[in-house]
Amino acid sequence: MAAAGQTVSRRRAGPARLAVLSTAVAVAAGVLWLSSAIPATLPSEPLVWLVLLATFFAAEALQLHIEIRRQTFSVTLSELPFVLGLFALGPLGVLICRLVAAVVVMAFRRVQPLKAFFNFCLFAMECSVFAAIVVAIGYDSATNQTTWVAVWVAVLALDTISACLVLLAIGWTQSWPSRWQRVNMVMPVLIGGVLNASLGLIILIVLDTGSQGILLVGIVASALVVIYRSYAKSVHQHRTLAQVYDFAKEVEGSTVLANGGHLAAEAVREMLNAERAALWLHPTEGAPGRIAYADAEAGQDIYDGPADPADPLRERVLLEGGGVLFASRIVGAEQKALQQRGAAEVIGVPLSSASGVIGYMEVCDRRGDRLTFSAEDVRLMESLATHVSAASQNVQLLSELRYEASHDRMTGLPNRSQLAADIEEQLEATAGLTGEVGVLVVDLGTLQQVNETLGHDAGDELLSVLSALLIEHAPAEATVGRMGGDEFAVLMAVRDLDDAEAQALILRDAISVPCDVAGVTVEVNATIGLSVGPLQGTVAADLLQRADVALYAGHAAGRPVTSYQPEMDASSLRRLHLGTHLRDAMLGGQIFAVFQPLIAVGSNNVRSVETLLRWQHPRYGAVSPDDFIPLAERIGMINPLTMHVLHLALQQCRKWLDRDIRIGVAVNLSPRTLSDTTFVDSVALTLRDLGVPPELLTFEITEGSVMADPDTALPVLHALHGLGVKLSIDDFGTGYSSLAYLSRLPVDEVKIDKAFIQNMGTEINDSSITKAIIDLAHGLGLTVVAEGVEDELTRDLLTEMDCDTIQGYLVSRPLPGPRLDRWLAVRTATRPAEAAGGGRRVFITTRGPLIG
Repeated sequence: MAAAGQTVSRRRAGPARLAVLSTAVAVAAGVLWLSSAIPATLPSEPLVWLVLLATFFAAEALQLHIEIRRQTFSVTLSELPFVLGLFALGPLGVLICRLVAAVVVMAFRRVQPLKAFFNFCLFAMECSVFAAIVVAIGYDSATNQTTWVAVWVAVLALDTISACLVLLAIGWTQSWPSRWQRVNMVMPVLIGGVLNASLGLIILIVLDTGSQGILLVGIVASALVVIYRSYAKSVHQHRTLAQVYDFAKEVEGSTVLANGGHLAAEAVREMLNAERAALWLHPTEGAPGRIAYADAEAGQDIYDGPADPADPLRERVLLEGGGVLFASRIVGAEQKALQQRGAAEVIGVPLSSASGVIGYMEVCDRRGDRLTFSAEDVRLMESLATHVSAASQNVQLLSELRYEASHDRMTGLPNRSQLAADIEEQLEATAGLTGEVGVLVVDLGTLQQVNETLGHDAGDELLSVLSALLIEHAPAEATVGRMGGDEFAVLMAVRDLDDAEAQALILRDAISVPCDVAGVTVEVNATIGLSVGPLQGTVAADLLQRADVALYAGHAAGRPVTSYQPEMDASSLRRLHLGTHLRDAMLGGQIFAVFQPLIAVGSNNVRSVETLLRWQHPRYGAVSPDDFIPLAERIGMINPLTMHVLHLALQQCRKWLDRDIRIGVAVNLSPRTLSDTTFVDSVALTLRDLGVPPELLTFEITEGSVMADPDTALPVLHALHGLGVKLSIDDFGTGYSSLAYLSRLPVDEVKIDKAFIQNMGTEINDSSITKAIIDLAHGLGLTVVAEGVEDELTRDLLTEMDCDTIQGYLVSRPLPGPRLDRWLAVRTATRPAEAAGGGRRVFITTRGPLIG
């Protein structure tokens, strides 16, 4: 049976509304009682009265509490004394005993007057409904089936009305519970009510057989108490486990620690149904990520205890290394800390990792006066703290990975990809304004000599010294980055080209000074090439490339500072010819496909091949894809080129299928292709025409291609994935992505950039980053491909890291279709496919080097 068991809402209208509702319930109960011709006879045996009162007291003592915000919904055994009292004292006796027991219990528990008034009226309504129904249907003997029906109907009616009134009180004075909360509150009441009523009838039937039945009744009653307590404990544990599981899923992506940890603290506060929660983390390159929450209706200032280094509660928790419950009975400094928080009780737990304590978390005061924090709540807090600690470490690791991907490890400066992003951002910020964006590429020209004569340690020292000089002498608002080797870049705001040249000269003179490296004075003679945008380019790639062109022109001419001029671009005419011949080259077969195999780590199965383009021009010879693919993007030919390579790849796949061999093909996609609304239909049509299953096709996309315009790219990616095509993030680790963002993308695999793979055997940082990416990607259910594998040591390291697939010269160079067929024939065998759909899967039989 249901009762309002906790403080009502603190909203201004809440008490008045509850008083009105209570009065209406009392009036309705009285009207129902008086209009139902309920007998008013009462027995005079005092023992019967005392036994029934004791039964009601015992039923109220055995309660299952269901918390909903500031309300505690209590399920009791009160239907049992209802049924027993009906035959022992009659309806009026049940009413008197029920109300007397309720008054005594509420006085003992010190229930607030308004809440006690509502419960009193609610109990009166329950008695009226029960009496009216059993009198209307009729009852005479516990063995009469009509009596059973009357009792069951009456109990279901009073439990339903009681639950609805409590829900109305919660919703009218606070906010309406969710559907899940309503179901979890009402169902135990109805099921328990029918069972309790049935037990009461059984007890009456047993007692009718004589006094010998009292022993049986006692045994059944004792068993009922044990079962009921076990059921209540089981329900509570099940609900807690479900909540912990939901919490763990919520923190899985590490997003709950965004914005300083607000979401994590709020989730913990909701789990414990507490007034406030606080989360404090150790400082990591900045201010501590502490945040505290008060109840939304309180609107009061919160004592900043968790962030206070001298806070006695936090000190004790961190000292003991486990959860601690602080209650009002404590004394001394801890009691003062409770008072400063304005709290009656606090649970504090440490946030720990393998490296030690990383923070502290606490909750203050349960939201009401029926239940208080217990030792079980402390264990629950410790479990939640484990998940929060793991999420915190994931956030930190992801932050480190993103930093490593966008910064040079030696100098800590932004790398080329980050500089490109900064240039794009500054170009966008200055669009339509007066002034230009100056891009300076600085070549120090001494690193190779220092490495060869003094060693690489001395070269690293020189890089550190020169990067410090650049930061010191560059304008305050400038961005300094490292392009690679001994080339640096400086991004700065300039008025015009003349201003850029003047500032470049000043910077060049400031850094062209002798430097002491490894006890040797090294002369630095810097050369600078520069370009300005948007005058000489509207995208970062163009500005960097043109600054590079100016730098090399300056080297050739012996000038310290050189600005870009269009005539320096000696390849302009060549690019023009290539652009005009591009379509004819596709039609004439000059642009053809080569395929590089990808093999499964461990089994050496050939999982797929990556399709790459080559152009053999009759005049210029072999044209690099780095030349004609960007050219195709600039002149609007990238989509026809993409469909050309897609057709070549699927034709090769079809040839293999005709030979009963299933090898997937992968094709790279340009960012511009993801903005083509007809591309998905074209892919579907090509797959259908060639009869290639969609699962054998993988599209590789770069991180930047999605981040450049996610609103346009994401629908296209979802549509491709809906066809059954697989999606892979190419060059992972060098761009903008994070695993939290990847969880939103319909991707199946990530390809770790070869910059991390090629130095794994010598660079421990590269190996650690690769391992972290593999583990985190597997945590998101993604497969991992390592590209650029060129030696067996790297392959063995990747095998130990559980990498799924490798690609690189160790396996094979990119090969034309006929040569790849010969490669497969020499180095592979076949076996029947395990999956449905027929075909054979090619797998490599040798474990030696596989270079083709």
